[in-house]
Amino acid sequence: MSSADSADSSAETNKFPADQSRPQLPLPSVVPIDTAILVPGFMSPAWMMWPLAHSLTDEVDCVVRWDYPRVFTDIQATIRSLASEIQSRRSHSQHLAIVTHSFGDWIARSALQRIEHHPPTRVVSICPVTTRIIVAAFMLQLTRWVLPELSVMSNQSLAEVPLPSAPSITHRVIWASGELLVPRYIPDPHPSLKETTVLGMHNS
Repeated sequence: MSSADSADSSAETNKFPADQSRPQLPLPSVVPIDTAILVPGFMSPAWMMWPLAHSLTDEVDCVVRWDYPRVFTDIQATIRSLASEIQSRRSHSQHLAIVTHSFGDWIARSALQRIEHHPPTRVVSICPVTTRIIVAAFMLQLTRWVLPELSVMSNQSLAEVPLPSAPSITHRVIWASGELLVPRYIPDPHPSLKETTVLGMHNS
């Protein structure tokens, strides 16, 4: 799958019973949010975000597990697809959250850069890719045509896409204490940035 149409059709909306106990993600608590878009990381299908989606249903009315192609993909089409998803959800939502993991954060930041007007939006970045990743540079020569994401992750100037500085956006970054893959670095922090460290690894 390499077209924008493939990416456009890949969002899944989840509803869960509200009476089940579950762990809570530390979202900023300024105002209640009614829609959350979950953006998975590099080579991570949307179903891997199911535990996180499940944990948010006490706080959020609508949880969307957004997905995108992972091999032989047009990365600009992926960005356009997410930008379209965000704008579509905003038309039915007063307070939107975008929760990302790893390279999904780069896609979300790039998508938000394409949107001119930003109503209240909370961005929660879990172990985000915010700058060059050394291991990606080693893998690039073998897989650049199959996995174009590596071209971004191995290039500092491409990887360091900032979050828009719009005052209607709030930003929380959650780092893992046992992180071994991505540098803990925010090159151009949003004025609202808050950082938290939790016990865990990049994918746990």
